[in-house]
Amino acid sequence: MKNQPTVFVLTNTRDLAADDVIRRASESHEVVRLNADLLPLGPDWLVKDEVQRRGVVWWRQFESWPTDLLQASEIDDLMVTRAQWRAWISILETAGMPWVNGIWQARRAENKIEQLRIARDCGFSVPDTLVTNQKESAKTFAKSGPSVVKSLSSAYFEFSGDGFVYTHSLEDVLDYSEVEWRSQPVILQQRILGADARVITFDGLSFGAKCETDEVDWRIAGAETKWSPWVVPPHLHSMCSHYMEALGLRYAAFDFILTEEAEWFLEANQAGEWAFLDRSLHLGIAEAFTNFLVTLANAP
Repeated sequence: MKNQPTVFVLTNTRDLAADDVIRRASESHEVVRLNADLLPLGPDWLVKDEVQRRGVVWWRQFESWPTDLLQASEIDDLMVTRAQWRAWISILETAGMPWVNGIWQARRAENKIEQLRIARDCGFSVPDTLVTNQKESAKTFAKSGPSVVKSLSSAYFEFSGDGFVYTHSLEDVLDYSEVEWRSQPVILQQRILGADARVITFDGLSFGAKCETDEVDWRIAGAETKWSPWVVPPHLHSMCSHYMEALGLRYAAFDFILTEEAEWFLEANQAGEWAFLDRSLHLGIAEAFTNFLVTLANAP
């Protein structure tokens, strides 16, 4: 067993994509699953001989946010705790195994300002964007037309009590106080009207799906959102591949707005979800991604 390639999965108990892939990978490989929401479990097994294994690390959603709104002091404690676990899982990276995606590449890719810069370099159409913490600047930006506000990264900020921050209409938050606006920078962006699309890209493949919704953020619509398969145009697949190469990623989930004129880049999540699409639309992502991980695990 020690010489058998291992698929390490760093995730949580609610991860449907991990369920689907682990079920398939377990047929031929040993799988070690570590769920963040069941920690602490005692990581001492990892720092001994386990890091000498061959295999692959699939870093999914290993850092869980609490369900309740935290006080400032509790958020500080949470940040410290998460930093310790991040340092610990970096042990796996020093073992020389391939990651999907690597720790440092993932951190860079989570920065939405960096995403927009790389997207423009790769030829994507990007909506007009402003990063600011100034209320007056936001008011001026809003005069140009319908706009949205979103965080620079997945975190707590004054416009949302959730750790997982959705996109909101800029007009809905312009009345927030100067203090709330100054607390941290946010992204303001021109709202593009069209169909939402998600593109899952890895291993030279792209899987697409699209939906129509009246919500600013399709995730808010929940079960009412109806998705359908969408064939990713070759030019868009090529740009997605170039984007991932620029950031050193092996996997990414891209979000676009589709209009008659262009596919508008919104963001690219280096650990974005796909099981909700694959299970309902039978896109074949789970099978293809399992093959991808197994191939990496067996690489010399």
